[in-house]
Amino acid sequence: MDSEQISVLESEFFALSSKFDTLATRLFTGKIDVPTFERSLISELKGATIRAYVVGANGTPTAKHYGSSGLHLRQKYADLHRLTEKISQGALSEAQIRDRLSRHARSIQTAAARSEKITMALAGFDIAKRTLDPQAKHCKSCLRLVTDGFEPISKVTPRGVNCECGSHCRCLVVYKKSGNPLNPLGLADEILRLDRENSLSDDKLLAKIESLLGAKKRRIRRSDKGFGTV
Repeated sequence: MDSEQISVLESEFFALSSKFDTLATRLFTGKIDVPTFERSLISELKGATIRAYVVGANGTPTAKHYGSSGLHLRQKYADLHRLTEKISQGALSEAQIRDRLSRHARSIQTAAARSEKITMALAGFDIAKRTLDPQAKHCKSCLRLVTDGFEPISKVTPRGVNCECGSHCRCLVVYKKSGNPLNPLGLADEILRLDRENSLSDDKLLAKIESLLGAKKRRIRRSDKGFGTV
């Protein structure tokens, strides 16, 4: 991504983080209950995630980006639900809650990285490599996800995905065209297929989230169209 895209994502993060912080204050002062808090978090996160996907798609998202955003949002909804469950149980302090909300706000950077991977595949970049930033600390998963040179793009994990670092990941991903004949749509389909295999499959948890959101007609687990999913 170029400097302008990074700047837009930073602005989105600060805006979302501020909204999350305001919602937390309302929760702590008793102005809203936990279910309302969760619904509000999901609503704010959804809007910011969609905008992050648009950034990663260079302003022109396709059906492939929509599918990827749906998978990403499904996981983020589940993560937020687990957080609010701990809040209901009184397992977290106010400081811990605010810290975790900030991390969730950072997830829009991971969303943009997922979107960028789809964009590069559709543009014909069929190979990629993932390396470590030598000046940053990395988790065990990041060490495992490093590639041995360039590999098929579908096998390279975007920065911040499937690692403990999450949105704080400092790994570097470089995309390249191999020069061999390829099918860009097929590449994007393969990326989505692998994402689906690694996505959330806890039907009971998804059902609880759906109930909270009142999504009776369009099931989260049956929809990959994140731009139209509650």
